Amino acid sequence: LEPIYRDTKTAVFQMPHAYPRVLTPSRAELIPMGQSLSPASFATPDFASTVLLTPRDANDAATAATDATRCTGQVAIRSTASTNIQTTVQTAASSAGWLVITDQDFPGWITRVDGRETGHHRADGLLRAVCVPAGEHTVTFRYEPWRMVAQVLESEASWQ
Repeated sequence: LEPIYRDTKTAVFQMPHAYPRVLTPSRAELIPMGQSLSPASFATPDFASTVLLTPRDANDAATAATDATRCTGQVAIRSTASTNIQTTVQTAASSAGWLVITDQDFPGWITRVDGRETGHHRADGLLRAVCVPAGEHTVTFRYEPWRMVAQVLESEASWQ
């Protein structure tokens, strides 16, 4: 960390080697479900070119395995826009490729490609990744926590 500002109450530091908010790796490595990533797991991959898919459940593991084999292209980023609840990325690619948002994967995040909801994968143990199809697309990651509340209420109603 490099200090960029300091006074008697505040210190602000810059991370000169931090990854950008959006990564576009062309290679995916599927980590078996339930296998923990050790600190050594993070020593060798170049996360700008490789994404470690770390499935949340069996369904995610199955779709991640399929996506890992078909999603091998390089995505070009045309533009990005972010707020505290949404990141929108304009992409272009000649074949399907990965888009990784370096924000924490947390329940409530919804991914859409061209307005159509699609699943995303947990990447590198804590981030979000989606396999973007070939062509020009608008990819949106939006935090919609009320869906979690609705799911809880629905599941509680089914218990009664």
